[in-house]
Amino acid sequence: MEDLDLKARQEEDLKRKIRKNQLNLQYRRNVISFYIGLIIIFVILAIIFVIIPDTLMSVKVKCGIFIVVACGGMIILSYIFGRCPHCDELINISFYMMHCPYCGENLEVSKSLTQIEKKRQAENEKQNI
Repeated sequence: MEDLDLKARQEEDLKRKIRKNQLNLQYRRNVISFYIGLIIIFVILAIIFVIIPDTLMSVKVKCGIFIVVACGGMIILSYIFGRCPHCDELINISFYMMHCPYCGENLEVSKSLTQIEKKRQAENEKQNI
């Protein structure tokens, strides 16, 4: 009976760790999405900057629009993607952030847990077949 309780606790602990790892992967994906969004904004603005002739709009106005839209895009993207996956608070977007400053949860992705999760999914697929 004690072995069953121990195994059940270990199983629950492993499930909890896997869930945290999934949330941390979500944070990493959000960081990547933020940077991709910024690149897209800058590329679109650069194309518009080149397409609009100087006779229609002066270079100073173009630069001003570029800066305003780029900063606004950064603010909006950081609001959308810059949240802790555990407590949903706004945090700095960084690949190097290890812990949430609000809840203290770890934001690192464990590769070993990801491998365990993939093995479990493969086992579940075999059982379903």
